Amino acid sequence: MPGCFSVAMSYFFVKMIRYMCMFWLPTYLVKHSGMSPVRAGILAGVFDAGGVVGGIMTGFFVDVVLGGRMLLACIPLSVCAGFFLMALGYAQDGAATTACIFLAGFAIAGPDSILGGAASRNLSEYSRAPDATRAVSGTVNGFGSVGAVMQAFGTSGLLRYYSWSTLFGIAGFTLIVASGLLVSAVVVERTHFKKKD
Repeated sequence: MPGCFSVAMSYFFVKMIRYMCMFWLPTYLVKHSGMSPVRAGILAGVFDAGGVVGGIMTGFFVDVVLGGRMLLACIPLSVCAGFFLMALGYAQDGAATTACIFLAGFAIAGPDSILGGAASRNLSEYSRAPDATRAVSGTVNGFGSVGAVMQAFGTSGLLRYYSWSTLFGIAGFTLIVASGLLVSAVVVERTHFKKKD
């Protein structure tokens, strides 16, 4: 189905980086910033708090600004999340670290929820194949699940040889690549909306 592989590959990387942040931020804050485990656990929760706000705001942005073009919204959000993660690797004080964690969570929540949810239904609708929704959803979410599993091996492997700032730099670059992978799906979406207009 047009756009399915594009969404699946992008979701693979988005899910990989989101899970990396969820699982490894407390370790980063303890080892790199010298925080107590309790404080690091609380501060790492800021990532999910940003995700709550980001998910809600993405919905409003898609409806009010983009007229329902959900896949299009994922490109700038993934790029922004990538830059916030890159900045996190070089943040020097607590306020900058907290801001980067919140903003990365804010920006990645929209692509994660869209690509893992409504994107499958939308692609099936765009191709006039509503019966394919389950297969597309299974494919996309399967790729995302593989990304979530792979992050454990990738993160621990990178940290064995490189610094935390390198890890966050690679994570940020990965999200930028994920946004580029969405272009063909966005073209499918754009064609659909042009026909509607």
